[in-house]
Amino acid sequence: DLGREGAHGEPREDRRHELPAAADPSAYRLTILRSPTNLGFAEGQNAVMDYALDEARADYFIELNNDTEVDAQFVEGLLQVFAQGSPDGRVKPEEVGNVGPIAQGLVDGRRTERITYYGGRFPARSLFRSQLIRGHEPEVQRDVAEVDLVVGAASAFSAKALRSVGGYDPRLFAYGEELDITVRLREAGYRSLVTRHSTIWHAGGRTSQGIRQAFRTEQSIKNTVLNVRKHAILRQPASLIREAMAIGLATARSFRQAFRTRDWRYAVAPLRGLWDGLCGRFSDAQVGTLERGVGRAEGRSRRILALEQKV
Repeated sequence: DLGREGAHGEPREDRRHELPAAADPSAYRLTILRSPTNLGFAEGQNAVMDYALDEARADYFIELNNDTEVDAQFVEGLLQVFAQGSPDGRVKPEEVGNVGPIAQGLVDGRRTERITYYGGRFPARSLFRSQLIRGHEPEVQRDVAEVDLVVGAASAFSAKALRSVGGYDPRLFAYGEELDITVRLREAGYRSLVTRHSTIWHAGGRTSQGIRQAFRTEQSIKNTVLNVRKHAILRQPASLIREAMAIGLATARSFRQAFRTRDWRYAVAPLRGLWDGLCGRFSDAQVGTLERGVGRAEGRSRRILALEQKV
């Protein structure tokens, strides 16, 4: 996003001077993977992971939303944590499964100083607090902090950790997938960290613009319930209360939207999501042929990464 227009067409500050002087564009290759079908966020990420780990032989995989901007030390700051672990020695380098940056606000293409999140907690530990760790909380004062959840807008994984858990669960399709993979990483013996030495600016919600609100509500509620069914740590009383409150709030908002617009799909969506979640109905995992935009012309068939079926 260096030097491009902002969200509303206003000129955006040209920050190409921030690129490292040693960066030679000709030394890098951009590979685009296209899918003829909508794989969803989870399986779409798996497809890219599959290429990065198996064909590009990557040691690390970094995912980044398209409504973000990054600082010049974004990648280096994340990789430093994998190499060193936590400064207090409590988390060894080999135990680091994923690492996230500090996130600040991006409003109409302008970077702000407001910290929007610095990792998160499992709901069971934060009944009366936000699940996301924000700028006024003590964890943000640490250069590197261990967290329960690295939020999906920007996250780095070690190849070894990804292979151990099999990537994202494609049956979740969209929403709640980062909570699921974080829990599975933890169960596999890995730890999640965040670092102040890597920064993103995140607009928030822009990635899902154009997707019907009713669909987002249905998927979010369904996957919330499915994650509770999958993971014992999310079935503690405080967690159940918190998740029930979140579902109730989302349902109320959806009903209000239905009465306001007279579009009753908004009223049906949360009820359908709740019912499908309680019945254990996952989305159909779609795995198809991917076409590589640059490089080999022919398509290739992906294999499904091993996933643990817990429901």
